[in-house]
Amino acid sequence: MMGAFIAAIFGTPVDAQDTRRIDVFSGRALLHALRILERELDCVITYEDPLWEAPLVKEMFEGGPVVPKKTSLSIEYSPGSPEMVIQEVLNQYHQQTDRASFELIAGPQGIYNVVPVKCQNEAGELVENQSILDAKISLSMQDALFSEIMDEIISKLPQKLTLARVFVQHYATTSVSWDNEDARSCINQVFYELNKVSEHTFSWHIRRGPESESHPAFLNVHRVRSRQQWHTRIEAARPLAEALKILERNFRDTITYEDALYLRRFDVMRNRDKEPQKPRGGIIDFSYSPDMPSDKAIQNCLADYNNDRNNPAVFTIEYEDEEPVIHVFPIQSRDMRGEFPDEEHISVPHTPILSTVISVSEQDKPPLDILRVICGKAAESSGAVINMGEFPRGRLSVSPVSFSVADKPARVALTGFLKSINKHLSWQLLYDPKSKEYILNIHDVTAE
Repeated sequence: MMGAFIAAIFGTPVDAQDTRRIDVFSGRALLHALRILERELDCVITYEDPLWEAPLVKEMFEGGPVVPKKTSLSIEYSPGSPEMVIQEVLNQYHQQTDRASFELIAGPQGIYNVVPVKCQNEAGELVENQSILDAKISLSMQDALFSEIMDEIISKLPQKLTLARVFVQHYATTSVSWDNEDARSCINQVFYELNKVSEHTFSWHIRRGPESESHPAFLNVHRVRSRQQWHTRIEAARPLAEALKILERNFRDTITYEDALYLRRFDVMRNRDKEPQKPRGGIIDFSYSPDMPSDKAIQNCLADYNNDRNNPAVFTIEYEDEEPVIHVFPIQSRDMRGEFPDEEHISVPHTPILSTVISVSEQDKPPLDILRVICGKAAESSGAVINMGEFPRGRLSVSPVSFSVADKPARVALTGFLKSINKHLSWQLLYDPKSKEYILNIHDVTAE
C-alpha cells in the first residue's frame, strides 16, 4: 500500500566549483531528476517511461495496482549547455542502474527528448524498447486549437495514449502540416507553438502503467516555469485547510488535511452561553512560484502558519509513495491553559486520529460503507466519532467494491481506497469543537 516515505527531491550546490547535486528516491527517479533540471536549466526536457516488466514493479497492496519499484539516484554535474548536462545525467543514471537505457534526442527549438531504447525483461535482460511516439503520422490542420491538434495526433497512434488535459484552456490557434513525421516531433512542434503564445512554459512526459491493459499510458503536461510569482492570503475559520485546497488545485497533486484540536478558549468562537460554536480562525499569508515543487510550496505555507503562535497547532507533511499524495496533519497542539493570545503558549504532542494503524478487509460493499468502516476503525481506540460530511455523490455512487489493507495508518488506507475509486478524489478531516466530533469531507481535485 502507499504509505512509505519518499525522500525529498532537491538540487543544491555542493562545492566551490559550482558543482550541483541531485538526489532522488522514487519509482521514476530519472523523471524527477529531469524535472529538476528543467527548472535549473530553463529548458524543456521531455521523458517517456520504459516498459515496466516483472523485475521492476511491485504491488502497492494486495489486489491493488502495480507500480514501479523505488530506486535511488544521486547525480553531480557542472553547469553547462542543456545537451551536455542532460547527457551527463543519463551517463550517471546508466552507471547506477540497469533498469533501462535512455538516449537523448535534441528536438527542434530547444526541446530535449529523453527516450527509452532498452528495458529489462522478466529475465532481467536489457531488450529493445518500443516507444509509443516512434509511430509515423501525417496530419494537416489550419487554425486549430492546440487541444484539437493533440487529439488528432493521439488518435493516429497504434497504442492507446491518454492525454492529461492540463493546457486545453488556451484558446489560441495554430496551423500544422506533417507528412510521415514521427509523433514525438509533432508533439514537440505543438508545445513549441504553445509556449510562444502562453504566459507559462509547458513540458510533457509519458507514464506507462506496468499493467498496460488496466493502466494505459498517459501523456502528462506540466509547467516548467512561470513568468509570475503567486501570492496567497486567506482569512478563514480554517485558513490552512483553505490554502491547501488552493495549492491542490494549482499543482493537481492530492493534498490531504487533518484538523487540529481546538484546546484553548481563544481558539473557538462561542455563543452567549459560552458554548463553543466554530473555530475562531485566522490569517495565512505566503508566496510561492508555480514552477517550484508542490512540497516546497506547502512548506512555505506551513512555515507561515506554524510561525504564528496564535494558531492552534503545529503541522507537518508526510509523503506517500509513487502517486503525488501529500498529507498535512498536526503534530503539536497549543495547550488549553492559554486562554488569550498574549498568554504563555505551551505546545504539547498531538497524535492525529488518522495516524492510527488499521487493517481492513471488505468485500462487495458500497463505497460509503467501506469509508465508514475505515473511519470507525480509526476512531475505535480513542472513542472519537467520525461522521461523513460533504462528498461528490456521482463519484461514490458506484457498484459495490472490495478493498483490503493491512497494518497501515488510517490516512493511507483512506487515500488508497479513494484512489481505487477515482484518482482525483481527495479529503479533509475537520474537527467540530461544538459537537466534539470529526467530519470527513471528500472532494474532487479537478472540480475545485
